[in-house]
Amino acid sequence: MQRYSEETIEWLEFDLLAGIPNLKHGVFLRTGGSSGAPFASLNTSYLIGDCPKSVTANLAKITAHLTKQLSQAPKTIWGRGCHGTFLAEVNHLSETEILHCDGLLSKSVDIALLMKHADCQIALFYDPMNQCIANVHAGWRGSVQNIFAHTIEQMKRKF
Repeated sequence: MQRYSEETIEWLEFDLLAGIPNLKHGVFLRTGGSSGAPFASLNTSYLIGDCPKSVTANLAKITAHLTKQLSQAPKTIWGRGCHGTFLAEVNHLSETEILHCDGLLSKSVDIALLMKHADCQIALFYDPMNQCIANVHAGWRGSVQNIFAHTIEQMKRKF
């Protein structure tokens, strides 16, 4: 895993995914955002009592970073985890926020899939044959229900 920073944003990239053409990924760390304590500082959730203006500024900062990294503005879509196994297929016509899902699947290019989490796991899936991706939130309920197997099955079925 590699750690990077640019201006005030910090993120991690996985060595396993680093050499894949046309696939950009990252796990943003909490530094460099607008939120004050106890949310310091790159909080992306409107649901935990943070100032909405700070959250909006943080999401805008992430989108600006992605635009700079990708040389164009991707459509950023984020899921609001529900601690289950529901996965949503998204594309350029999808809403910016997908409610009640624990994963986002896409075959569309120029889309950034963002899953938010605190103490749960996030897993990234990539199928190089079909050029599709998934970003999945796995809490303990999703893990018990084997959300990762659900993800693979849905990717096989849809793409």
